Amino acid sequence: LDEWVEEVPDAGAPCSGLDNGGISEVLPSTEEWDSEIMPDGPVAYTVRLDTTAGVIDIIVRPDWAPHGARRFLELAAAGDLDGLSFYRSVKGCLAQFGLPAKRSWPALPDDPPTGVPFLLGAVCFAAAGANSRKSTLFICIGDMSHCFGQSPWETPIGAVAESSLDALDCIETIYGDIAECGGAGPDTGQISAQGDAYLRAHFPLLTYITSARPLDWPPSAGTNAQVTSEVAEVVSVIPPPLGNDVQVDVLAPTPSAPTVLLGS
Repeated sequence: LDEWVEEVPDAGAPCSGLDNGGISEVLPSTEEWDSEIMPDGPVAYTVRLDTTAGVIDIIVRPDWAPHGARRFLELAAAGDLDGLSFYRSVKGCLAQFGLPAKRSWPALPDDPPTGVPFLLGAVCFAAAGANSRKSTLFICIGDMSHCFGQSPWETPIGAVAESSLDALDCIETIYGDIAECGGAGPDTGQISAQGDAYLRAHFPLLTYITSARPLDWPPSAGTNAQVTSEVAEVVSVIPPPLGNDVQVDVLAPTPSAPTVLLGS
């Protein structure tokens, strides 16, 4: 398959939500990046997706996934997400976007695991294996912590702001999973071969991203972006006494996004 087509799992193997085949080229390490553009520590940026389902603000967390966070900000700033659909949308599971790719981005190295769970609103890159993330991402539109987080490339790069969660319910899921995974949705090979014309002709009800842009990145020269009040909507870490668990609340506590205890 073309390098921008999700890999098809072996027969009988479960279909992963993290498929995005590619080569193993990598960007420079985070140590080589300008610290003013991608600083260390609990800094957050906001990327706004204007979609046909409503506005979706994503709080990007470089401290969760420095390589992935940088790439997502670059994709939005370059306009590479504008006009793309949520071509793979499975009700209660995920909404995936990034195809057809507008250019060939090099594959990213995996980010170190952080233990951030894949609850409602988590945003992550799709991947076909180690060090293969490029330009396809998905948003969890349900609690997917039972499915993702076991592989080294499964690391959220941010989460949807609480104020935008209602828009996730409006993403069209009528077509279900992609054809490669046994669904009635698009064939990613045809997306790569024919582009958006294929999607609009055969899947006219798909939800589209009309524009995507960072609201506060890159930061002004000489200053680092500060953690905004919206970060509180995404994650709060309560440091326990040494040897105890760390309690992480992702988004607002709901039946689909419960408080999760992570082992220390």
